[in-house]
Amino acid sequence: MDSKKVDREPHKSIRIVVNGREKTVDGDEVTYDDIIDIAFPNGGRGDLIEYTVAYTYGGGRKTEGIVKERDRVKIKNGTEFLVERTDRS
Repeated sequence: MDSKKVDREPHKSIRIVVNGREKTVDGDEVTYDDIIDIAFPNGGRGDLIEYTVAYTYGGGRKTEGIVKERDRVKIKNGTEFLVERTDRS
């Protein structure tokens, strides 16, 4: 019998913190859009709105940084995100 693990582990729930609030997500990575949706669940998107997303305690090789559009970030329990919204006017 092959010693490699055949069954993949199911996605586990991971606790992250977004703008000071805890949130549980499935999987070991999140996208830029995921984080904005968590930070501003009632919307707030538009052509004149920009977001800055920073993180610390990340789960990959890079444990802190800035998340840009179309980026994915590896996470672990306790990864923290700070999301700031700015109107371009």
